[in-house]
Amino acid sequence: MKKNLFVLFLIGAISFSYSQGAWVKSKGEIYTQLAFNDISNYTSIFNKNGDDLYPTRAITDRTLQWYTEYGVTNNLTVVASIPYKLLKTGDLVEENIRPVTIVEGNYSAFGNIGLAARYKLPSKKLAIAAQLQLELLTSGFNRPTGLRSGVDAYTITPTLAIGKGSNDLFFQSYTGVFLRTNDYSNGFRFYVEGGKHFFNQLWVVAFIDIVDSFEDGNVITPVENLETFLQLNNSEYAGFGFKLIEELSSNFGITAALGGAFSAHLEAKKASLNVGAYYKFNVNSPSN
Repeated sequence: MKKNLFVLFLIGAISFSYSQGAWVKSKGEIYTQLAFNDISNYTSIFNKNGDDLYPTRAITDRTLQWYTEYGVTNNLTVVASIPYKLLKTGDLVEENIRPVTIVEGNYSAFGNIGLAARYKLPSKKLAIAAQLQLELLTSGFNRPTGLRSGVDAYTITPTLAIGKGSNDLFFQSYTGVFLRTNDYSNGFRFYVEGGKHFFNQLWVVAFIDIVDSFEDGNVITPVENLETFLQLNNSEYAGFGFKLIEELSSNFGITAALGGAFSAHLEAKKASLNVGAYYKFNVNSPSN
């Protein structure tokens, strides 16, 4: 990521970053969220040298994602993340100068389903947790449209997180590496966020999110996939932004997010809509 861009835009991958947290759930506690991300009809792609890249056809990338955490014990939480992609190729892009081989069409498929275990580490003053996440090779590729719903690889991501919080303020940060199969590049991940409580029900959260590819893989990409730039090897970004969490009750709330990038490579250069709703409860509670 050699070229600074500092352009405001929404990034689904940043705004709903579920990879790690510093806190674990208590035994029997469940947090579940359904989120929707929409990047519609975009025609340009960020490039690390500063010059835009162009798909051969306009791309719409929508994701419906279910995310859940469950407290197995007071020290161990298991996590599941299931993305379902709703993709589309549209009109030809005028700026593109390459031959067009893909057709206009739709393709829907699962993305890379994620499973993780998070363990609370001993600490008196900070929340510290270690996590190991596995993203499965559950994605698909449609050659006629060039649409791909996830990377064609398994991904293992060990991370370590720290955090500290009160009723009105919190911060947390995690760092780790992701290791991929099928000759995809490995990479580095860093995330930090801090939030403040307003009006007894609204959290305003600021974050920085960095994904950096080691560029050590040489996966062969189908030419049709190169026309859409979806889920390509060595994509990366250094992002920032804000999240809003509205607590409608002690168990239910809604979320929204806005992000931007200091730099990016092989990511969509288009605003997106990113919203969600969550519900939390404890299966050991007498009311359940």
